[in-house]
Amino acid sequence: MSKHVMVPKEFQVTPFFLGEATYDVPQSFEEALHTVCFLYDMAAYNLNIYKPWKDIETAIPLVYKGWKEQKTELSSLFRLRKRNEAKIPMVLYTGHLISSLYWMNRGPVATLHDLTTELATLSYKPVNIQERIGFILEQPDHYHSFIQLAELYEEAEKLFFKAMAMKKSIPSK
Repeated sequence: MSKHVMVPKEFQVTPFFLGEATYDVPQSFEEALHTVCFLYDMAAYNLNIYKPWKDIETAIPLVYKGWKEQKTELSSLFRLRKRNEAKIPMVLYTGHLISSLYWMNRGPVATLHDLTTELATLSYKPVNIQERIGFILEQPDHYHSFIQLAELYEEAEKLFFKAMAMKKSIPSK
């Protein structure tokens, strides 16, 4: 059974959403990664659902795992010059990267409007994230955007492990 969810105005930003998004209700977190981005962020304020930013040790590695699988397929699409087929997964995984950065900083994405300003406020983020995400979103079907996204994922993964190591080295009170 599919449930139709209206995308909140805060998330109606091109190229991610315009209008309504649909998803299957019984999906697991890992399955949802293959269909829609910002699902949990959008629902965080309205539904009692899984909150990935409260379980980053599990959620974020699943995002990175999904990216690594998708990266191989995207590389093949770009090698075969199938830019149109690469666009949707590029946008999807750009969205997942943005979500994972917010989750790493312990919260959901609140809005996609003025994203570059919002990204600048994060403590854990790759260098020049604002310009790089802007570049990717302007032309998600270009090979150079794919290269940039791959580099951002690598940097984000390193930041995640650094954040986890720092968290474990600080004694709990």
